[in-house]
Amino acid sequence: MPSTDLPFQPALLSKTSAKQVSKQLAEIKAAMSAQLSGQSITLASNAFTTSSTVTIERKAIQDNRGLPIQGRHNNPAFVFTLLKQGDSCFLRYENKVSKVSASDEASDTSANLTALAGVTCVASAE
Repeated sequence: MPSTDLPFQPALLSKTSAKQVSKQLAEIKAAMSAQLSGQSITLASNAFTTSSTVTIERKAIQDNRGLPIQGRHNNPAFVFTLLKQGDSCFLRYENKVSKVSASDEASDTSANLTALAGVTCVASAE
C-alpha cells in the first residue's frame, strides 16, 4: 500500500536487461488487464522506458472489410501512469482518478493504484 508520507513521482522502468524488462512488462500488462476487467492488452517492448504514461486505444469493431462499423469510433482511450513512491513502483489507471487538485496526489485510492512488486523503476524528470 502507498505511504501518505511520500509523494508519488512519475517513473520509468529501470534500464536493465531485455529479459528483465520483458518480465516487468508482463507484470504491468497483467495489472492493466486486471484494471480493465480482464481485457487483453498489447504493449510495445519499450513501454514505460521513455515516458511514464502509456495510452492504449480501444479496438474499434470492424466489418468484414476491416472498416469501423458506423464510420469512426469515439471510444475513450485507456491511460496508465507508472509512479514511484520511495522504493516502490505503482501503476495508476488514470481513467479512474478523481482528485480535487494535483496536490492531492497522495490521496489516490487503491481502486486506481496497483502496487508492482516485481517492477524496478526510477523517478522521471517529466
